Amino acid sequence: MEKVRIVILLGVLSVAASTGQSQAHPWHRKALAEKYDAAVNCQACHLSRERAEKLPPEKLELYRLRSKSFYNDFGEKLVPLLRESTVAEQIDFHYRLRRRSGGVPATAAEIEAVKTLREQGEQELLEVLPKVEALRDPVTGKTYGELLRAGQLEGIKIRTEPRRMPSNR
Repeated sequence: MEKVRIVILLGVLSVAASTGQSQAHPWHRKALAEKYDAAVNCQACHLSRERAEKLPPEKLELYRLRSKSFYNDFGEKLVPLLRESTVAEQIDFHYRLRRRSGGVPATAAEIEAVKTLREQGEQELLEVLPKVEALRDPVTGKTYGELLRAGQLEGIKIRTEPRRMPSNR
């Protein structure tokens, strides 16, 4: 069973390493989803395609090349606080190291290091979130905390039904 977990983790690491993104980590979505009991997607922080269509032509072209470097109002407040952290950089270092290793399997210590860093990343997000929750959205005038709890931010949908636990097959 442990070997299966390692193989799955290595697959996830290799996919994540190929994306080249440094801030749009899945554990950010996971932490937001757990805190607000919501379904969270990338548009919680990143600019959606529909909103990007309203950008000036020169920015729209850049958006098409690097969409994940464009943030919505909430993301523009949150991301600078997360960039003060080195956790994402350390995880990216591990991903790049894996990619350069030429397929050599990750050691148990490397897997544990990435797991620990992910947990630190979740914790850091939860620590900076109250600062952003207190800020006001320039469009609605409500605080981001009010918008998050109501599920009124793009990319965040509050669950109306309890989550079903996956069955063990």
